[in-house]
Amino acid sequence: GTQAAAATSAAPKPQVQMYKELFNKYPYFSTLGPVFKSSMPVMLTESETEIVVDCVKHVFKEHVVLQYNIRNTMEDQLLENVTVEIETEDPDWAEEKVIAEDSIPHGSTGISFVCLSRPIEGFSKANFNSGSITNTLKFYVKDVENGVAQGVATEDEYQLEDVEIVESDFMVPITTVRTMDFKRQWESLGSAQAVKKFSLGLDDLQGAVDAVVDHLGMGACESMNEVPENARSHGVFLAGKFLSGGKALPVLCKAGFMLDQQHGVTLKVAIRCPDTKVSNLLSNSVR
Repeated sequence: GTQAAAATSAAPKPQVQMYKELFNKYPYFSTLGPVFKSSMPVMLTESETEIVVDCVKHVFKEHVVLQYNIRNTMEDQLLENVTVEIETEDPDWAEEKVIAEDSIPHGSTGISFVCLSRPIEGFSKANFNSGSITNTLKFYVKDVENGVAQGVATEDEYQLEDVEIVESDFMVPITTVRTMDFKRQWESLGSAQAVKKFSLGLDDLQGAVDAVVDHLGMGACESMNEVPENARSHGVFLAGKFLSGGKALPVLCKAGFMLDQQHGVTLKVAIRCPDTKVSNLLSNSVR
C-alpha cells in the first residue's frame, strides 16, 4: 500500500544490518568508510530467466558499490567465477574494484560486487547522476551430473538491464518528523529555497505524489503521502538527509499538487537545505 511507498527508496533496517555483516566479510569495504544509504533491489532480468539478477546500490562518501545478487535456477549447471562487467557513460564514474563470486550451484544465490569511484570535485549534477551503466554478467559454466560438476568450464555471458545512479540514491528518507516540528525546522532553514512549478503529465493525484516522493527519495511527514479519495488538491511535507561534500545535510520539501481536468496534475515544490546548491539540484531532479 501507500505506506510502503513512503520509503521505497531506502532498504529497511533488518536489510541494512544484513548488508553490514556482508561487508564485514570483505576487508576492502572497510577502506570506503561507512555506508550512507542502501537502495531497494532493482531487477536486472525477468524473474523467469535461467539466471535471475537484481542490484542494490550502496552509497559511500566517495564511492558507490553495486551489489549484484545472482540466482542460478539451472538444474544441471554450475556457475563459476561470476562477475559483472560494467561500462559507464560518464568516465568520471570509474570502476575501481570488481569482486567475483567463486561458484553458484543450482538453487543458490551468489553475490558479485563492482565498486565505482564517483566524481566529487566541485558541485555538479554529474556528481550525483551517473547516466546509464551497462551490465554484462560474465561466468564459466560446468555441466552437473548426479550432483558432480563435469569436465572443463566454458565461458559465457548474459546481457543485463542497465543501472543508473540518481540524486535520490544520495537521500535518506525521514518519516518521523511531526507536522509542527516540520514547520519549525522549515523556518529555521532560512528563506533561501528552490521553487519550481510544472505540469507532471499525470492525471491521478496519488500517482503524482508517489512519483515525486520516489524522485526525491524523501519521507512524508505523518502519512501525508496518502491522498484522500476524490481530492482535487493535496499538500505533502517531505524530509530527508542528503549526502553532499561528505556531510549529511537536512533537506525539507513542501509539495503542492493540483488536479485540473484540462491539464492533469500540476506540482509546486519548494525545497530548503542549508546548501542552496542542493535545493536547486533536487528541484531540478523532479522531471
